[in-house]
Amino acid sequence: MPKTLVSLALTAALALSLPASPVRADERTEQWVGAAIMLGIVGLGIHASRERDRDRAAEAATRDVAPLGDHVWIERPRHRNALPQECLRRYRTQTGVTRLFDGDCLDQRFSGAAHLPLSCALTVRSGGRFESGFRPRCLRDAGYRLAGH
Repeated sequence: MPKTLVSLALTAALALSLPASPVRADERTEQWVGAAIMLGIVGLGIHASRERDRDRAAEAATRDVAPLGDHVWIERPRHRNALPQECLRRYRTQTGVTRLFDGDCLDQRFSGAAHLPLSCALTVRSGGRFESGFRPRCLRDAGYRLAGH
């Protein structure tokens, strides 16, 4: 569409600039003004076309998929804060059962483990051992979620 619009405007500008009869001095001025107006219209058409191209490029950059090569698309992970289910463990303590995301498991299976909020960390004593992890509710409140949910 933009190419058609530009070619139509260019054709109109050329048609108006060619004299159909002998030209007098005052008609020549009118033709120069007409040609300048047509060139302005063509320039606006080109500018609008380039702006649409920039908008499309910006929209493509914010999609959930990223182009790789000409026609291959790779899905980006939609949820960077999805914690693996297999790291959610239950520990028996003196006060009952406590659920925690195991810190060692998260280090192995979750790439953002180093950025988890330390305010959610908790150490409990279970079966004579100390177990460290992260409280699920605290992580949920911080924007993390369980993968698949």
